[in-house]
Amino acid sequence: MLLRRVNVLLCLIIVVLACFLLISSLLPRTGFIAYSKEWIKDEVLHLRRNKLVISSIGVNGEIYEGDESVLDLGFWRRPYTGTPDTNGNTVIAAHRFLYRYGPNTFFNLDKVRVGDNIKIIWEGITYFYAVTETKIVSSTEIGLEEATEKQILTLYTCISLWDQSDRLVVIAERK
Repeated sequence: MLLRRVNVLLCLIIVVLACFLLISSLLPRTGFIAYSKEWIKDEVLHLRRNKLVISSIGVNGEIYEGDESVLDLGFWRRPYTGTPDTNGNTVIAAHRFLYRYGPNTFFNLDKVRVGDNIKIIWEGITYFYAVTETKIVSSTEIGLEEATEKQILTLYTCISLWDQSDRLVVIAERK
């Protein structure tokens, strides 16, 4: 008799869990957990996020440090290149496509024009740049990452999803 009741109870628990799993995929996501994590990082720990903003093409995302794997997250500051708070060439690369349009890709980088403004928030300080040049170079071209005397920003990405032999490059000078 007791074994039967335990068996019925376990069957009910399994049915309730199965229903929850089926229904939870249909419920809207509130984003509370993601928001909570960001809030904890930024507000409680007083961390400063480094961001790249190009209003003319809808770019607004975090700049990541690390190895090439962070390219899947968004903007990657190339190792051993400058930072906005130092003299030299700050180089940022990103995917053109992450299989979606978004503010943390260079999807519309080809629409940037000479004179457009770029903003970088680095360690809590905002730096402003003006685009001076756009060009296409070979993917083997490494000269665009060389150190410079001027404070410049170099952004680059692939030309298209299917052809990675060339790079679209945008160069901007600090105002």
